[in-house]
Amino acid sequence: MTSNLKILDCTFRDGGYYNNWDFDKNIVRKYINSMSTSGVDYVEIGFRNFSQNNFMGPFAYSTDSFIEGLPNISKINVGVMSDASIFLTDNKKVSDLVRELYRNKADSIISLVRIATHFKDVERSQEITKTLKELGYIVALNLMQTGGRKSSEIEDIVKSIAKDDTVDTLYFADSLGNMNNEEIINVIDSIKTFWKKDIGIHTHNNQGQALSNSMTALENGVTWLDSTVRGMGRGAGNSTTEDLMRLINKKMNDTNYSPQELYEICLNDFDILQKKYNWGQNLYYALAADFDIHPTYVQEMLSDNRYSRLDILDIINNLKDVPTKSYNKEILETIKYKDAKDCHGEWNANGWCSNRDVLIIGNGPSSLTYYDDIIKYINQYKPLVLSLNIQKKYPEDIVDGFVC
Repeated sequence: MTSNLKILDCTFRDGGYYNNWDFDKNIVRKYINSMSTSGVDYVEIGFRNFSQNNFMGPFAYSTDSFIEGLPNISKINVGVMSDASIFLTDNKKVSDLVRELYRNKADSIISLVRIATHFKDVERSQEITKTLKELGYIVALNLMQTGGRKSSEIEDIVKSIAKDDTVDTLYFADSLGNMNNEEIINVIDSIKTFWKKDIGIHTHNNQGQALSNSMTALENGVTWLDSTVRGMGRGAGNSTTEDLMRLINKKMNDTNYSPQELYEICLNDFDILQKKYNWGQNLYYALAADFDIHPTYVQEMLSDNRYSRLDILDIINNLKDVPTKSYNKEILETIKYKDAKDCHGEWNANGWCSNRDVLIIGNGPSSLTYYDDIIKYINQYKPLVLSLNIQKKYPEDIVDGFVC
């Protein structure tokens, strides 16, 4: 094991997928204090983004001015992450866009910038890392969705990154949470073929392997380990910072990590958050990992009471037959009706209800209380029947139209 070990806690960045990066100020204060006293080496405080059309909390932007106003922030080493895609547009030069979001390190409170990129965008991302290096930051490149790739593909990408020499730490991410210890070792060996600097790992817990994979990586030369408090992160979550520290302290005698400094916020504040947002390993995430399905599909369904437990299983079964390594909201909205015979055609509602009595059946309890009377009314008076959403008890053949 290495003495150059760095633990990077990214709770507010990865955990923000559950609360839209909008954390309570009291939790923020306790979290920063706990990070400082526990000995965490770096805190990735959030994403750094350009302005978005939809609402996102301040940790989705993590501007210098916002970070500077956080309590006791000077006591920790601060980093942020940006997705490479926000710079890879056709509108402006990449370097100009980077400089719009990042000023010189000498004028900024952050010291580390991580760029998350897909394999296909690595070459185009080199202008991003070059500009950040010129600005004076520690630069990390995070290779997303590394699982399942051939050694030759990884080696080719790493060789290209190494030649550019603008990256300090090369991360690989188990984005779909389906890598095991053996694959972790194989990826590390492939990276080491051409990479002689620090290696980092970001694990997900879809199959309960996040902590084990992190420790395996450490034992095989990885020096930067990602984790989050109580594992709060997208989908099934990540390696837990408190447990990662405990295990490292058992393996290494000369660390400065104090996991007990995190126990209070784990058992109080983050216990409340976990009960509210329900992240963590379950059967759905495990199945999604088996089929290379992005965990956000499961996360979105679990947070939406329109989906029953069996609905989620059915949809996962359908999702395995389409490309779902990246999340696409439109796919989720249509996949449930995969077996529909024909969804094409045209229809105009103009005049449809003219000179007709119309009965609208809602979802309230009275529609069940008076079920028999409603059926008799329909049979006797032949109204045009509209159902507000799906009425599971009423036969479909009596409904003329469903209103969503």
